[in-house]
Amino acid sequence: MTDGGNLHQLSDETVAALWAAAAPVELPLPGVPPCTLQIDPGAGTLHLRTAYQLPEPDIGTLRNVDFHAVADGHDDVAEIVVRVNDGGVQIGYGFLAAIISQLQQDARPLAEAVATAVGQFRNLTMARSPLPIEREIGLLGELLFLDYCMTALGPQAAVSAWHGPLAEEHDFAIGSVHVEVKSTASDRRVHVIHGLDQLEPLTGVPLVLVSIQLTRSSPDSGRTLPAVIAAVRVHAGAQRGALDAKLAALGWDDFDADLYDTPWAVRSAPLAYAVDEDFPAITSNRLGGAVPHLGQISDVSYRVDLTDRDPTALPHPIQDFTEWSQQ
Repeated sequence: MTDGGNLHQLSDETVAALWAAAAPVELPLPGVPPCTLQIDPGAGTLHLRTAYQLPEPDIGTLRNVDFHAVADGHDDVAEIVVRVNDGGVQIGYGFLAAIISQLQQDARPLAEAVATAVGQFRNLTMARSPLPIEREIGLLGELLFLDYCMTALGPQAAVSAWHGPLAEEHDFAIGSVHVEVKSTASDRRVHVIHGLDQLEPLTGVPLVLVSIQLTRSSPDSGRTLPAVIAAVRVHAGAQRGALDAKLAALGWDDFDADLYDTPWAVRSAPLAYAVDEDFPAITSNRLGGAVPHLGQISDVSYRVDLTDRDPTALPHPIQDFTEWSQQ
């Protein structure tokens, strides 16, 4: 890295120019305690290094900020790393500049300086949080079915058939059949149905509900959500970009992967149910003649228990999913 000047002399334009140059640069910052700013456009990161202090900054739950204690010769060094989103280099720089100001001008301890800067830059340091457990289980079920479809249909056809992330009526459109994948961690096949259209078949298109029961497991017999995503990405091959876009649409963020540490296993063989005129579904068509001004009702959710209902066979080309999921 090359040497630069004082941080307090850098304008937004200078920071933008250094970032656009795409070459890593190191800026030593005189003062007490000594600090160093590193700008690494290739990695998409900004780094602040200063003397290590206890207590360490409490930033373990922040989305775009990491803290590391590193050895530099005989000294311990504190390193704060900011991941820069598109167009956000000035915000990341401002965050680190606020920490440096607290350290050198106000003589505040490191943990206090970082906490103050976090309060000033909440958008950058938004706390991380995992998906709600229901959405985690739902995504797991869809990914298990998607993984099978990659084997049965090929990666391109399977990823294209996955419509759930696109806010379409049904999760998968495979040939002349639509599939809604529902997952539960319950002992019974109880599934939550969201809205009046989720189990509304399109005219002339059969709809099948696939019921998957999951259970918390051990690392030896189960897989976490990040592990399943990693496996599906490998199977996706050249479709990785399209897959990742759909994962992002569902709220997945790789930076949150460490928040998902529960191994899950398939509790029992998945079953399929034909969503026909005998299926217990609440739909707009069924309510239209009974509920006045039905269009003024929104956010309808209900539970359906399929435990004692007779299943149906999945159609070609997905007829082997039940057996495949038990392998």
